[in-house]
Amino acid sequence: MNENILMLYMLICAISASVGAASLFLYTPVGAFTPHSRISLRIFFAFFPVNVIALMCLSFGQIFKFNVGLIEALYYAVSVIGYLLIFTAIKWRRGVEFNALKSPFCLANILFWVVIFVTQQKWFDSVAVIPLLAIDTMGKANIILICGLSLYALKDRVLKNAGERLLSMTLVLSMSLSVTVFGVYLFTMDEILRYANLTTSNILITVLTVGGVYCAFFFDRINAHRTEAETDFLSGMLNRRAFMRIMSAQNEDDAINVSYGVIVMADIDNFKVINDKYGHDIGDIVIKRVASIFHELLRHNDLCARMGGEEFSLFISDIDAKKAHIAIDRIRKNIEASVVEVAGFSIKFTASFGYAEINKDTSLTDALREADHAMYASKQSGRNRVCAYTSDMQ
Repeated sequence: MNENILMLYMLICAISASVGAASLFLYTPVGAFTPHSRISLRIFFAFFPVNVIALMCLSFGQIFKFNVGLIEALYYAVSVIGYLLIFTAIKWRRGVEFNALKSPFCLANILFWVVIFVTQQKWFDSVAVIPLLAIDTMGKANIILICGLSLYALKDRVLKNAGERLLSMTLVLSMSLSVTVFGVYLFTMDEILRYANLTTSNILITVLTVGGVYCAFFFDRINAHRTEAETDFLSGMLNRRAFMRIMSAQNEDDAINVSYGVIVMADIDNFKVINDKYGHDIGDIVIKRVASIFHELLRHNDLCARMGGEEFSLFISDIDAKKAHIAIDRIRKNIEASVVEVAGFSIKFTASFGYAEINKDTSLTDALREADHAMYASKQSGRNRVCAYTSDMQ
C-alpha cells in the first residue's frame, strides 16, 4: 500500500507539472507571433496533455497491477507521440510545414506498439509474454532517436536564441535521463526506484521544456522589435543606430570583422532637384533603387545603412584600399546605369562616394569623418565619382 501511495503522489506531481504547463500555453497571447510561430506554439502545447496520458497509463498500470508489458507498450506509444509533437513544433518554428505524426517513422512505431499490445498473454495479467527489458529498450531507443532528430533540426539556430539553447539542453537531458533510468533498472531491477526516476525526470523535462519554449518565442519577439527599431522603413536597410551599434562591436553575435576594411559614405547627387521636379514619392523610389543596388552588389558580410535622407554608409570588410576602390566604382557605375521609369518619366541619377580605411587602431568616428570628407571631395570635383581619403582633406 505504501508503494501505491508513493506512485500516486509522484503521479499527481508529474501531472500537475504538465497541466500547469498546458495552462500557461493555453493563456499565452499569440497575436504578436507569426502564423508559423502560432502553430508551433499550439503543437508544443499539445505535448503536455499527451504527456499526462502517458504518465497515467504507466502509473495506473503499476498501482492496479495490470499486465506490465501492456502498460509499458501503452506508455511508450503515447510518449513517442509526445516527442514527435516536439519535433513537429520545432520544424514549424523554423518555417517548415511538417507533421511527424503522418511520417512513416510514426506509423511504423504505432504498428510496433500495437503488435506488442495484442501479443501479451492476458490484458489484466501481471505476466508479460514479451520481456519488459525488450520493451523498455525499444521505447528508450525511440525517444533518444526523436530527441536526436529534434536537436538536428535546431542545429542551425542554437547559437542565435537563448531559449533554443535551453530547449536543446532539455533534449540532451531527456536523452541522458532515458539512458540513466534504463541503466538503473538494468542493474537494480527495482520497479519502485525505476518509477520514481521516471516521474522525477519527467517533471524536470516538463519544466525545462516550458522554460525553453517560452524563452525561444519571447526572444523572437525581442529580436523582431530590435530589427524593427534598427531597420530603415523606406529602404529596408540598416538605420544609423544599427550601423553604429554593429560597427562599435557591441554585439558579439554579429559575425562581421569590423577591425579591417573600408568605411564608405555615399550621397545621391542632386537629390533635392529630383524631389522638387518629380515629387517626394519619386524620390522615395530612387532611394529604394539605390538600396537594392547596394544589397545586390555587396557581400553578405558587408554592411549598408541609410544614415538619413539621401546619404548612405557602407562597410566593406576584409579588403584593402585598391580592391575597395574597384568594388565601390562598380556600385557607382550600376547606379549611373540605372533608370527609374514611373508616371511617364525616365529618371536617371548618380551618386558620389568617398571612403577611408579602417583598422583596429582607427576609431569609428574618425573613419566616418574621413569618409565624409572624401565624399564631399567627390562632390566638389564634379560628382558621380569615387574618392579615397587623403590627409589634405580637412
